[in-house]
Amino acid sequence: MKRKRGRPKGKSYPEPHATHEGFDIANYGKLGASEAMALLRDCPYPTIDFVQKSDLRSRNRTDRKHLPPRKAFLKMGPKLKEIWLRRVGPILGEKIAGGDGEFFRQLGDAVEEFSKSRRPDSFRRLLAIECKVDCDFTDTPFTCKVLSDYYKRHNPADLIDSSTLSKIRRWAQSAKFSLDGMIQEFGPRPRIRVRPENRILKP
Repeated sequence: MKRKRGRPKGKSYPEPHATHEGFDIANYGKLGASEAMALLRDCPYPTIDFVQKSDLRSRNRTDRKHLPPRKAFLKMGPKLKEIWLRRVGPILGEKIAGGDGEFFRQLGDAVEEFSKSRRPDSFRRLLAIECKVDCDFTDTPFTCKVLSDYYKRHNPADLIDSSTLSKIRRWAQSAKFSLDGMIQEFGPRPRIRVRPENRILKP
């Protein structure tokens, strides 16, 4: 019997078409690239619920920075719900008519993962996409040097070799900048905020 040589095969991360998809893949792995996850990406219900239940006085400075103006956002709530329902209605109708069981299996998995408070599937890729978005906003070239500096600022305990850095940069580079799904930035996110003293999060 032949033995397999070399390093064990690691997880596979599909290349993101857009930055919002990159965030989902970094957070949820392969499931983040599914059509079902795309359906949930800009669902306003979790965010509206989160804002309604949030007590600004009990949250730290970082959380307060990410929360939208409470009254203004809640006033927008009904309109956001209407827009989302109009978008997903025809999609769900088509899937039901076509008997697409695989889609609804993925949708069940996506809803379950989306509702969890969890660690990102790949923290390195999450930082890479965040860096890519920053570069796009500031019209800065997204280079290995820029990404390396970003890692050193946000997770300095993680010493990443040049080969891995280049691979992850290419992965993030494939994502075109998009504002889709930005509503989730205001709501409960599966991201964790890492301090330098915390242990390294491997991809």
